[in-house]
Amino acid sequence: MWRRIIASWRSIRRTMLWLADRNRLPCLISSQIPFSLLRRELQNDLPFCQQHGIGVTPYQSLQGGLLTGKYRRGQPPPADARAAEKPDWVWKQDDALFDRLEAITGLADDAGVPLAQYAWAWTLAQPAISSLIVGVKKLEQLQVAITAASVVVPPEQLPKLDVVCPPPWRQPDPIRGT
Repeated sequence: MWRRIIASWRSIRRTMLWLADRNRLPCLISSQIPFSLLRRELQNDLPFCQQHGIGVTPYQSLQGGLLTGKYRRGQPPPADARAAEKPDWVWKQDDALFDRLEAITGLADDAGVPLAQYAWAWTLAQPAISSLIVGVKKLEQLQVAITAASVVVPPEQLPKLDVVCPPPWRQPDPIRGT
């Protein structure tokens, strides 16, 4: 299903750019997608957006709170967490997910920043990302989000993140040299 949605999104975006150019209309300038360390399906489209001046504003950048550190293996979700309020909004919490979350948390700890800031900083560093939609409930969470803009994920950690949360497969394109 995701492949169909991604292909459709790409086709719509390209068609909108073509129609705007052909009819001398304003171009598409913004796109809102679900995107996080745990959900990278659309990552290969970010360079296209950057090339065409399309700013990307992802939502679910903390993946329903999974990238905040509040969910722990073998423990129920906190009473005020999304998983407690709206269980359908949060992914199934299994060992594979907790393995990934614990690995990302370890990298955030090594970088000396809280997990949420680390996840937001990684997202903000991606091509074409112009802003984030942050779903906060408390003022303290907003302060954490604001300070994430000054956090830098150490470059030596990027390959480790790609192992823990693999980017989507990208078909080589010999015509464009990619």
